[in-house]
Amino acid sequence: MTIDNESNIVNSSLWAAYGDALGFITELADKNMLVKRTGKNTVTGLVEWQRKVGGMYGPIVSLPQGAYSDDTQLRLSTARSINLNNYFDINAFSKIEIPVWSSYALGAGIGSKLAAESLGKKSIAWYNNFYQTKKSRYVDSGGNGAAMRIQPHVWASITPKQPESFLLDVVKNSLCTHGHPRAIAGAVFHALCLSYVIVEKEIPCVREARSFSKWIKDIPSYIRSDINLSTAWVPMYEAQSDSFLEESYDNVYQEIQQLLNIVEKWKQTGDFSYTSLVNDLDLSNKAIRGSGTLTAVGALAASYLNREDLPALMVDIANQLGTDTDSIATMVGALRGYIQGSQPPQNVQDQTYLIYDAQRLNRISKNEEKNNFRYPDINTWKTPTSSLDFLGMQDNTPFLPPFGSVDSISDEFRSNSTDSYNYFYQWVRSDFNQSFLVKRRKDSSLKPIDSALLFEEVGTSKQEVGQNKKIDAPSISHRPHLDSQVEIGFHNNGDSVDLDELTSQAIQSNFNEALIGQHLIKVSRELGINSAVAYSAIISKAIVSRDKRKA
Repeated sequence: MTIDNESNIVNSSLWAAYGDALGFITELADKNMLVKRTGKNTVTGLVEWQRKVGGMYGPIVSLPQGAYSDDTQLRLSTARSINLNNYFDINAFSKIEIPVWSSYALGAGIGSKLAAESLGKKSIAWYNNFYQTKKSRYVDSGGNGAAMRIQPHVWASITPKQPESFLLDVVKNSLCTHGHPRAIAGAVFHALCLSYVIVEKEIPCVREARSFSKWIKDIPSYIRSDINLSTAWVPMYEAQSDSFLEESYDNVYQEIQQLLNIVEKWKQTGDFSYTSLVNDLDLSNKAIRGSGTLTAVGALAASYLNREDLPALMVDIANQLGTDTDSIATMVGALRGYIQGSQPPQNVQDQTYLIYDAQRLNRISKNEEKNNFRYPDINTWKTPTSSLDFLGMQDNTPFLPPFGSVDSISDEFRSNSTDSYNYFYQWVRSDFNQSFLVKRRKDSSLKPIDSALLFEEVGTSKQEVGQNKKIDAPSISHRPHLDSQVEIGFHNNGDSVDLDELTSQAIQSNFNEALIGQHLIKVSRELGINSAVAYSAIISKAIVSRDKRKA
């Protein structure tokens, strides 16, 4: 097999989306529900189907062939938040992407929804999102909602052979929404599996997977290495959890070892099938289904199967009703897709954008990317208080911040309840070719977009911002593959901020006060408050170290 990193990352991304789309059809469904959704009691490939949204009184909506769930949605959100210098903009991800995602989320778990709602509050930052309701607590949130979205950190890594180059970003990404060690350890384990595949061009065996345990035990040190997490997050976590940080991760390390023991025994049995894996790992057990560690280990084990027929393996996973079909399939797709050598047999929704996104991450890994996604000013951003007001009106055009103007590409989906409250659901499509199912008002009732939610660029008027080339959007039922290059929504940022470079300049200047002041203003404006704190901490530590050497 020939390895061309760009095409392999594209394949990994597309197979991850394909597995998600296929498993989304059967997610948490029994046979009766599957028949209602598709008209059949098994799935053999991607089809158009129907699903109720918006709770008990919500409408039944049509989902196009290849529609994907929150797994792929949040993977794309993660990718947009990685800039051209491979800097993960945790502020944009946590305060803009995740709260806005809640307005178009499909198939999201309780923990992720509560986390998104909490992050929409002005007082909550990514490092203190300790939500607590009758349904769920942050410190108990150990699902796979983090593990299924962290692949972009590995795809964009300049040195995937060195886990320390991407693991802190994986940890920070995960801690935005999930607090239990299972969620973070599952995300780290899956990231290590994917980096192994990229470096070695094969699926890691159980023995190699055991070696990843070192990094699981090191998660607390990664957490303590970040100034925000060490000063704000750790005390709150240890106050609300049942154990100290290191003890919590030692427990989850032991849990992963036990799961790998089961996988090792399963591989040695005569019944080497996905059905037997589901039984041995107890993947359909409601009490543990969807656990971050269980899903990550289960996805690795499933990747050993059907080595010559990935489409058949995806179908097997999707048809194991009662399991977390979409998340297992999407993680298998990311792993096996990299070495598959071909794209999935059917296009997924928004395939053009998915390809562009993967190509961009590959360019980042080579220091060849020139574009960042445009976000509004994080310091003035306000998450809408009503779910109906994420989509508004700007210059007589429906507008969905931070994604810009959107076009309607489906009929309106209504129920008696939505009619009573004068809203409906509808598929819309952005200029950069991502589709969103939004809950919205009719055009004449859309509220004007708050100016704080619009793109701001130095030297650019608001009228010029967001004026991008449109790509004709077909109806939701007739979505052809678009071959045009998609750069809409991204802007050239050759002079973007690099914290390492700025701190090096400050140290080399012998801590010139004027220069440090300029840096702080620049970092605050372009990267946000948390990065300004990080810059200050690095400079402070350097000053203390130099003074000690002089003493």
